[in-house]
Amino acid sequence: MAITFVPPAPVLSGDATLEVFVYPAADRTLEPENKFCDTRRLACLGQVMAEAAYMDIMRQRYPASSGKDLQQMVDNQLENIMERAGEIYEWHKKVLGCPNDVDAKSPEECRRLFCTYAGAVNVQFGFNKLESWMRDILSFIN
Repeated sequence: MAITFVPPAPVLSGDATLEVFVYPAADRTLEPENKFCDTRRLACLGQVMAEAAYMDIMRQRYPASSGKDLQQMVDNQLENIMERAGEIYEWHKKVLGCPNDVDAKSPEECRRLFCTYAGAVNVQFGFNKLESWMRDILSFIN
């Protein structure tokens, strides 16, 4: 029986880690000197960049796919991949300040954490690192 190891997530800086794992406050003031400031901005960026990375990975795997085919792959598979990654990394155990009315293990929360982490990876390391990490995740869960 082969033992499979979870691919390590890129190690984030202290500022990025705090931003990813402290639940976002609605009234938080932006800190212009902190490039990771604003969890919602990181999550938005992470969503778009994860979609681009996943589409590029699928383009490389299936070079004859049309743009419509690639978009369908993103639409049909990426949310599940984000949820599975959130579960695999058990990020819900690291979140501080999660409101009582939020299920830390819910699919929505797994996706939010994945997108926020992906946004921080993109800001700290760039798109190529994000895509490489996502390629590792896909190899692990497929």
